[in-house]
Amino acid sequence: MDNSNFIPRETPANRKQEDALAARLNVRWGVEAERMHTLYQLDFALKRDGEVKAWAECKCRTHLFGHYPTYMFSLKKMRACRDYHRNSHLKAFLIVEFNDGDYWVDTQDIKDFEVKIGGRTDRGAGADIEPCIYFNVKYFKKFK
Repeated sequence: MDNSNFIPRETPANRKQEDALAARLNVRWGVEAERMHTLYQLDFALKRDGEVKAWAECKCRTHLFGHYPTYMFSLKKMRACRDYHRNSHLKAFLIVEFNDGDYWVDTQDIKDFEVKIGGRTDRGAGADIEPCIYFNVKYFKKFK
């Protein structure tokens, strides 16, 4: 298989930042965030007393919350969140670090959104352009 055009979507620096976000989540919600292999599409299984209680996709952004009126989220990731919820009966959360704090949303609560083609353009990788949902940031709750 030729993977000469492969551009890693997640770097060690990204993982370190997401792991720091997960560590804060562990304290706030009293869980143990266990990183899952990329084959499983979501970042973490959230466990308590060894039992999975929820799922989490973690993102780290480089702007203030509310800088944009909508949040762009990969349709593939949203499908994964909804599939995990439907098949396990456990909540699937989107957890986002913004420059001014950490925010979360239960992906089942997101009712109104638009679907557009979007994604990153700074790396010149065609795989970075994909179907995305755009939802109002009002759905997010800020961690205290």
